Amino acid sequence: MGRSGQIESIDPSSGLPLPAGVVYRGPSQYRARKLVNGRRVTQTFTTAKKVARWLAEVEIDAARGRFVDMAEAQRHTLGQVIERYRDEILGEDSEKRGAEKEKGHLKIVLKDELCAIRMSLLSSADIAAFRDRMKAVDYAPATIVRRLNLVQTIIEHARREWRINIAANPAQLVERPVGADRKRDRMLAPANSNDEEASEDEVSRSEEERLLRVDRRPASDGARVPRLGYVAFRCHLSKRVPGIRAGAGWDLSDSVFSGAARLSNALLATLVVLAIGGVALALWARRYYLEAVADVGH
Repeated sequence: MGRSGQIESIDPSSGLPLPAGVVYRGPSQYRARKLVNGRRVTQTFTTAKKVARWLAEVEIDAARGRFVDMAEAQRHTLGQVIERYRDEILGEDSEKRGAEKEKGHLKIVLKDELCAIRMSLLSSADIAAFRDRMKAVDYAPATIVRRLNLVQTIIEHARREWRINIAANPAQLVERPVGADRKRDRMLAPANSNDEEASEDEVSRSEEERLLRVDRRPASDGARVPRLGYVAFRCHLSKRVPGIRAGAGWDLSDSVFSGAARLSNALLATLVVLAIGGVALALWARRYYLEAVADVGH
């Protein structure tokens, strides 16, 4: 629609009629509408030539069943998508685990120039440049990986839930920094009798002894402490199996003890089956013995 408020079907720059479904809306504004698979698709371009090319590509892709509506991806920047994810998925009533931490990371991501790029133009090179900028300011590899993974998750959510269609997730193609999953080993300290600032407990007991003391203490007031014997088990294992460390994580703790529980249940079931089999065998032997005695008596 021009400044006069009338829709024009003539291209002012060439004086030629515009293709069907295309209108001139003002300087460098050519709007095209096309019905594809029952849905009306709209795009705006700066020249009539770009409009004609887009219409031809849509026609071919629709005939092949490969048409992807890029309108939402062209309309929104990555920053707008991240803000929507923050407000809708990580809002105050969010039940997503770690929502507050993710919002903290997104606050930093939103300040980067990456967020000014439109989703339709976003590439893996843009994501890689964002990674390199984080490296340049000495962010830890684990922090960089966490933010890249978060951006990848948001883009995937936008593709799946919000019709922001792009050919591929560019964040998925970017190489992560080396060393993000590096674990830190630390030696347990001995009793520290030479340190004047050490507590009485630190003077009289080594760090291993204090850990084992906590390990044996039952949970109170809902406090979550390691299960009985877990620290001792890990320390014992780390001394005898190469490559095993005594780092205590709840996922490992749960897997170890749930595995032990499954094993004990399996052994119990096996014993029950063996007991039933033994009783059945004893009954059969008794019956056979009685029949044999009866035959001898006759």
